[in-house]
Amino acid sequence: MAATVCHRPAQAPTAALNPVLPPTAAPTPTLAPTPMRIAIDIDSTLHHYWDTLSEIAVRRFGIELPYEEQFTWGITRLKPEQLEICIEESHSEECILAGTPYPGAVETVRRWHERDGHYIHVTSHRDPHCAAATARWLRSVGLPFDDLCCSWDKISRCAELAIDVLIDDSPLNLLAALERGIAAATLAHPWNSDVCAEEDVLVAADWPELARGLEPLLSGDARSPVGMAAGQGMGPTAAN
Repeated sequence: MAATVCHRPAQAPTAALNPVLPPTAAPTPTLAPTPMRIAIDIDSTLHHYWDTLSEIAVRRFGIELPYEEQFTWGITRLKPEQLEICIEESHSEECILAGTPYPGAVETVRRWHERDGHYIHVTSHRDPHCAAATARWLRSVGLPFDDLCCSWDKISRCAELAIDVLIDDSPLNLLAALERGIAAATLAHPWNSDVCAEEDVLVAADWPELARGLEPLLSGDARSPVGMAAGQGMGPTAAN
């Protein structure tokens, strides 16, 4: 069963009611955007994971994993048992805590959570036993979250939490999210270039661009589909 670490922010105290004002002095009501529920992957989404995995593959087996040549989701240069060993080491507590977030990632997520009130679900294919170290890393880098789930089945947890947007590098997860009616966004990597070209996925070169691309959706502008929001290289929506 997937391990889940949940944190619920304390309820803010209810503000006192203002005195009744004359009709002519009543303020014009404004409707704030409805908070969204955002799921965010970790490896190759919040931090650059590939260099860690490649370094382990070279050290253990003498096999290089060139990032720019990884055009598929499967890693075929390694035997399955070799890949399993490399992934296990890459998800050791030492490696997890040494991760460096992409520039702008923490600041963007903190703004979404603290300023805009969006719900943040952090999701990873890491083994459930990695949940505690992962939570420590998230706190150490200052990234707020409402729920953390380390499980192979990300999409079921997203559906359970009624997630609106999934940010993930895996083409399989991006497609599964779209099939569930969840908006999909990603950072550009060689292995997800095909799905980004063919499907309505927002793709960005970095976190600042990702934040700009998602702004119409997160601000409640339903007129802008996610794929169109990025304004670059999207699938069928952008092409038409």
